[in-house]
Amino acid sequence: MVYTSFFTVLFTMQGEFYMSGIYGIINKQYDQPTTETCLNYLSSWNKAYGNNTINSYFSPNLGIGISTEHITNTPVNQTPIISENNVTAVIDTIIYNRNDLIYKYNLSSSYSDEKLLFALITKYGLDELRHVNGDFAGALYDSQAKTLVLFTDHMGIRPLYYYKSDSCISFSTDIRGLIALPDISADINPEYLFNMINGYTTTSHNQTEYSDIYIVTPATYFTIDISKDIYSYSEKSYWKLGSHKIKYLSNKKYISKMRELISGSIRKRLEVFPGLIGAELSGGLDSGAIDILINRFGRKAVFYSWSFDTNDVPIVPNDERLIIQDICDHENISCNYRRKKYNYMDSNLYKSHKEAGLSINPNSNFVDNCALPLFIDTPALSQTAQFISESGSNVVFTGHGGDEGVSHRADSYELLYNKEYFHCLKCLYDQTKGQSNRLIKTIKQFRYKKARGYSYQNDPYKSYLNAPDILRQDFKDKYTDYKATPFYFPFDAISYINSGATQVRIRVATLFGAYSGARYIFPYLDYEVIDYAVSIPRHMYIKNNQNRYIFRQAFKDIFPKSLYELTSKISPSTDVPVDEEDEQDNGKDKDWFEEQKKSAEYLCNRIDRDFWGRFLDFDVIDKLKESDMPTTNEDIMHYQNVLSLLSKCYQFQNTVKKIKNL
Repeated sequence: MVYTSFFTVLFTMQGEFYMSGIYGIINKQYDQPTTETCLNYLSSWNKAYGNNTINSYFSPNLGIGISTEHITNTPVNQTPIISENNVTAVIDTIIYNRNDLIYKYNLSSSYSDEKLLFALITKYGLDELRHVNGDFAGALYDSQAKTLVLFTDHMGIRPLYYYKSDSCISFSTDIRGLIALPDISADINPEYLFNMINGYTTTSHNQTEYSDIYIVTPATYFTIDISKDIYSYSEKSYWKLGSHKIKYLSNKKYISKMRELISGSIRKRLEVFPGLIGAELSGGLDSGAIDILINRFGRKAVFYSWSFDTNDVPIVPNDERLIIQDICDHENISCNYRRKKYNYMDSNLYKSHKEAGLSINPNSNFVDNCALPLFIDTPALSQTAQFISESGSNVVFTGHGGDEGVSHRADSYELLYNKEYFHCLKCLYDQTKGQSNRLIKTIKQFRYKKARGYSYQNDPYKSYLNAPDILRQDFKDKYTDYKATPFYFPFDAISYINSGATQVRIRVATLFGAYSGARYIFPYLDYEVIDYAVSIPRHMYIKNNQNRYIFRQAFKDIFPKSLYELTSKISPSTDVPVDEEDEQDNGKDKDWFEEQKKSAEYLCNRIDRDFWGRFLDFDVIDKLKESDMPTTNEDIMHYQNVLSLLSKCYQFQNTVKKIKNL
């Protein structure tokens, strides 16, 4: 039996937040007071994920905890830490196919989602998670087998981080809970740093920016055997994306099935959330389809756009707000826009950091005031969730994951890559419509695509944000033969998703949603939807000289014309100066450079040289403070890149130090 009577503590937080945080630690060297201290560290960074925090100790060196929440219309879990026979669990989940699971596995309809998942796993095994349509993560401790199992859903919607060594394992919904633990160094992951400075993608199946902290791989369960002096680890997948190809006899069937699955995904999610619904509205195909369907399903919703209000930034050609307005007129709905002046001091994000013990200085910048991991790079998500929460909804439907797999922006090379040669030739021929010598041009393009194949499959994504000269040469030499992740996005959706590319936005949304009071919901990352999308013939995505073909056709009858025909849009919120004062901020005048020099001096004086000395070339960095104003566009961009990347290093350093010093 699990020893539960040793020590149990209940903390109750004021206010309501809308996510669950789970955490725990096992360390053979710990006594009970040390375990208690570590659980308190973990719980302090998971409190934002639920309104009640429960810590339970099962032996002097083993403890788990959960910050609970309940936002659905399903039964409430009366025992947040679930224990039965020799197995104890903490689970964070929302299940969208409850009735199917109850019928298929003969489970009780009175169970909460957490208890339902627990019963499924303990009775039928972890591999049955493949049939669960939901967002979930969990940890199960078996006192008889002496094992701890960590698991997460098919697409990693509920991230779960962990630290492992020969004698210690700790896990947490919020990565900062692990950083707070005294035994975890939280040093930067050198490979992450190398990729970041060189502008390569920094996503990974299970690595993070910290050298000793990992994330549970989506669609897997990670087992830790603690029965011996040295812990052993194993990982097993319960589902594989795109494992079976789908073939129908007609294009009409592919299109109707796409419509059916996406509509079903949205409907299933709407059914479990009572009350007002929140949703992003970007003016793009993905969010447009979601928002129109939410409205067509008769749900009251509040819509929010990242674009700035037209009172702050005027409309320009190809402005996404023109399409948003068309959607609103088409559906008789209204959209709320971001305001240019946003006071983070009034946000739940700052309030929660202050409650955690961090000092908030109204004169300091965003990075200085917060302790945010490096993957946090989209503050608009925080503003969105805050607005939605204050409007009375505790969920935000988002179109993330659409263009990465479901609506998918395909390159014609994808057809060649997947050996759909006839469709590749037809696609290239369609692209020469109205031109002379179409056949010759088509053959030349086909040969060019085929010859370029190697570079398509091996060229990494290269961001404009890079400054490799600030790295020490001896550090760069360690990566002489290093191959960064290829840019799979335009031709291999499965590899792109499996590289961890979808995870960045999920991790940002998870943290900001928790702190802002509204949980992000991802209909396009429903595993049935995404699996179908990557398993159908690739020519369904680029046909008749139209990209994202199948998605457009699936919703052609409900899209306004501007949305259906959309090929490109811009967000002038950040790209277009609106007055003379803003024009002076584009990097070409002396006042701008004086401000940049202040930033350079600020960063150079605060970067910890003892820590970063192994990686960064401070001879190059120090020249920033004495450099003259750059004049060419190339020099201006490099100067800004160096400052941006140093700012990221400072963000990493600042986060670790703040958390460790609390």
